[in-house]
Amino acid sequence: MDSLYLNMLFTLFIIFVSFAYYKLAKKYNITDVPNERSSHQTITIRGGGIIFPIAIIFFFLVFDFQYPYFLIGLILTAIISFLDDIFTLKNSIRIVVHLVSIVLIVYQIEMSGMNLIWFLPLVFFATGLINIFNFMDGINGLTGLYATTVISAMLYVNYFQSTFIDNHFLLFTLISLLVFCFYNVRKKALFFAGDIGSLSIGLIILFSLGTLITKTENFIYIFFILVYLLDGGITILERFFIHKENIFKPHKKHLYQLLVDKKGFSHLKTAGCFAISQAVMSASVIYFNSKSNTLIPVLLLVALYLFIYILIKASILKKISL
Repeated sequence: MDSLYLNMLFTLFIIFVSFAYYKLAKKYNITDVPNERSSHQTITIRGGGIIFPIAIIFFFLVFDFQYPYFLIGLILTAIISFLDDIFTLKNSIRIVVHLVSIVLIVYQIEMSGMNLIWFLPLVFFATGLINIFNFMDGINGLTGLYATTVISAMLYVNYFQSTFIDNHFLLFTLISLLVFCFYNVRKKALFFAGDIGSLSIGLIILFSLGTLITKTENFIYIFFILVYLLDGGITILERFFIHKENIFKPHKKHLYQLLVDKKGFSHLKTAGCFAISQAVMSASVIYFNSKSNTLIPVLLLVALYLFIYILIKASILKKISL
């Protein structure tokens, strides 16, 4: 089948699936009810991110059953996450499934021969990383716009610089994200990604990024997710080591939450700032990677991002404490 027609067919398919899920979730009351830790005020359908794993299943069936171990890991996490969206499961159950999924992804990327000394830290780091995508899914537009930025950067690299994965894997993911954005990038969202959406897109990005880094042997591409690493990672470390908190408990200490709840920024303005910041960083990585000296200018830019992040967050927290 011609690639253009296939892309059109997939687009129509994922539009139909998203609409069908919206209707079913509305009928069976699969909703997110706001509480004191929420950044939204109205009851909203959750689990709309179910279209992300469905997009990958479509890809798997059409393109010669590629990346089977990754798909198994994705489906395991998607199922347990969807059940958690409905019933709320124990953290231990979810983490075990996440770890199994990450091991399957590492095996798919062909890192299985890695020394155990590096293998175990990598698995735990990757598990933390996909949970950062979950923790950062708290306001309208953030997951959709940010993930669109990340996938677009990798799609550019795949097309124009270094082919590391099947183009349709990234393209179908991007299309599903754009459809999701139709429902979510609104002042009043029609549905949220839910755990199934945030964790699934986290796994998809992790697998794509891991494949890119492995194939190119260039770790610089990790900065395609720098903004999430800063806000998610620093907040986790701050809560765990400074405040001695359970990092899985709901809170409002991420920068994006402080901007919305303390500074009065709108959801979409905050989400747009995060996505644009990441787009600038990703474009810089792509540009400098085409030059002979990549590392120094990129690391200087990372340091600048870190300084700005700490400065903004510290200023907000200082005003709160006064």
